[in-house]
Amino acid sequence: MAATSDPSITLVSEAESETRRRLEEIAADAFATPQDYLVSLSAHTLAARVDGEVVGGVVLDIVDGSAGDVGIVSWLFTSPSAQGRGIGDQLVNAALDYLVEQGCRAVVTVVQWPNTASSALFARRGFSRISSSALLERFGPKQGGLVWHKTFHFVNVGCDLWYLELPGEESPEPSRNPPEKPANATDRATSDSEVSNSRGRQRRSPLRTARRFSETVLVHVVLLAIVVGGLDVQSWDLTTVGLAVTAGVLLSLRWAPYAVFTSRDRRQWVFWDWGNVYPFAGAIAVFGGFLPVPGHITPERSEWDYRDELSVLGPAATAWGVLLLATLLGVIAMSEWLGTSGWLEAATLESLVLTLTVFVVVDLLVIVWPFDSYNGRIVYDWNRVVWAVLSGVAALVLVVYYFG
Repeated sequence: MAATSDPSITLVSEAESETRRRLEEIAADAFATPQDYLVSLSAHTLAARVDGEVVGGVVLDIVDGSAGDVGIVSWLFTSPSAQGRGIGDQLVNAALDYLVEQGCRAVVTVVQWPNTASSALFARRGFSRISSSALLERFGPKQGGLVWHKTFHFVNVGCDLWYLELPGEESPEPSRNPPEKPANATDRATSDSEVSNSRGRQRRSPLRTARRFSETVLVHVVLLAIVVGGLDVQSWDLTTVGLAVTAGVLLSLRWAPYAVFTSRDRRQWVFWDWGNVYPFAGAIAVFGGFLPVPGHITPERSEWDYRDELSVLGPAATAWGVLLLATLLGVIAMSEWLGTSGWLEAATLESLVLTLTVFVVVDLLVIVWPFDSYNGRIVYDWNRVVWAVLSGVAALVLVVYYFG
């Protein structure tokens, strides 16, 4: 289809079954399985039509509050034939206008950190990242909690929450300037310390960045301590503490290659924690599971291109993959000697190998949603051959260790 005219964007009613069916089809094509099964149209869904044909949509939600309603951009998608024509940009503009008409005082959305086409689209319209704690502080625990829940941000691994104050009766209209490079389909979207400026940068002090990273390390130590020793802190022994500390050591080792490679780049890079997922990871730990939530690193500016930065991110991610595999192999190789020497108990060694296994699986082997924001996906996007070699070696080592 050659879309030559501007789209008409209208609210979709419940009676428009054919339009809703078509939107569901487009959404299913836009998002990978199993993410496509999560798309659900709401009473605030807008559809874009070109020459009478549905070519995209945006799914919105509204959370009521005593101090004003908050709008949510839940899903944004266009058909392949309409991509590159600015349909996504016009859908976002229409969504903001609609939410203003509905009396919303603010709007939030969730975007995966590597999906820079979408984050740039929102950043150019005045959105900035906001942490979950700042969201709760701004809207209160009830309304903020509902927003957090409706955006699924408590399980959105590797996603940033983007926020925009909408104009009031006497406020100027938000910017509707279209981006130079249209971005169309989004996934769904952290920090109260970010401040946008005229150059599109998101300023973050080195001290605050260091504090965020230290908190992330501490969280992983606590998570693994809960997995190994349970919730009763008094029952934690030296073995429990020692194993828990390995999680912090691994996380520090993980970010060492990134620190080296980004330090060679003249631009400023900043660390973003995944604090929104800490409660979910904690719940998993209570039931004996361990979910690493290491955070991510990006250039300081709010608008950047993930593909352009793979020349920096890719080698760093690969270096961590090699370091992780070497650590796993070293521990496995030493386990026989350490086990027979009596210096470490067999259960302790097994726990150590299991911790490394979790990192290998989550941070290297699995590259599909919901783990497509981790290290392995960066390696895959940078060089698929390198990822295939690393993942192949990792899979072989795990198969031999657990089933050989």
